[in-house]
Amino acid sequence: GAVVPFDGNLDEIRIHDVALDPSAFLNAELDFGDAPSTYRTSQSENGPRHANVGPFLGTSRDLEADGVPGSGAQGDDVAGSADEDGVIFSPVLGFDKNVGVSNAMMLIISNGPADYEIWVDWNINGVFDVPDELVSSGTLSSGTHNVSISVPATASVGASYARVRVYADGAGLGSPVGFSASGEVEDYQIAITETTLVDILSFSAESTGSGRVRVTWETGSELNSAGFNLYRSEEPLGERGSYQLRMINSQLISAQGNSVEGAYYEFLDKSGYGRFLYRLEELELDGTREWYRALVVETVPELSVVLKPSGRLELSYATIPGWDYEIQVSDAGPIESLQWEPLPISSSSDGTASVEVLRVSDRAFFRVQATKQGLD
Repeated sequence: GAVVPFDGNLDEIRIHDVALDPSAFLNAELDFGDAPSTYRTSQSENGPRHANVGPFLGTSRDLEADGVPGSGAQGDDVAGSADEDGVIFSPVLGFDKNVGVSNAMMLIISNGPADYEIWVDWNINGVFDVPDELVSSGTLSSGTHNVSISVPATASVGASYARVRVYADGAGLGSPVGFSASGEVEDYQIAITETTLVDILSFSAESTGSGRVRVTWETGSELNSAGFNLYRSEEPLGERGSYQLRMINSQLISAQGNSVEGAYYEFLDKSGYGRFLYRLEELELDGTREWYRALVVETVPELSVVLKPSGRLELSYATIPGWDYEIQVSDAGPIESLQWEPLPISSSSDGTASVEVLRVSDRAFFRVQATKQGLD
């Protein structure tokens, strides 16, 4: 500053307070961030910068002459040593909006204790909004610490950035930019996602005979899933189009997969005969229920026809308790004009029924009609 001559008159002495950036008096280089320039990374934009003293993140802290903004937030590593090793994300380099996901950041503090601030651009607008996007702050000792992060429901999905600052100032910076006389800043490109807790790859059903249906489904991944319930329409689907669903598994089908691997499931249902609707329900650990698509499968009685040496035909089929059966016959002809006539069932035992009839012609059609007892 200018030299003010002293003439002995104390009243003429004036003391002027001047606001100065402390970093302007430091000869040493500083630690800068490397997020894109919209996040005010360079010194000309009052970007975040820390003097080479006090606590730092990870195992090292390198210094730069200025911020190194870039789309991948890796300019700091390229400009000096790869020192951005003080933050580990879970999920990896990102946050998941799904309420069933536990989001956390692991901070590795060296030369502590350290005050810390975590900033995340939730709305992906290219800036860290003050104060809304300060997601966590506090004081940590030297060592490794897990910091839980709550993702707002309004967060946008896509690529974004996070900024972590540590320092020993004590008063708290409360800003994603500006100078600190100690500490370090690390910027990271992250992904804000919204995963599906359970990824259903397939869901199918097929008749296996004798009124049974095999239902299968396969998952690509299962996150926070307790298991599955399988539902079937109480009665065969009719013309009226309405139906009641009934859970057919006696207990929860436990989840077998995890967040990175799925599993294959199979359930054998004794449905009876007719067209049935199946639907799959997934139960999450927090009690939330998720329904997946429905499907319809039809089962019909299988009829075996054997020509006896006597020239008679023996017709046999499996029976299911609770169902009435009728064997019907028709002379050959166009399918749409067949005239069906009932044949009496002559015997039944051990879950099978059969009847012997004379051949009515050189060609004839036979079928089994099954009706669930109690239905109108």
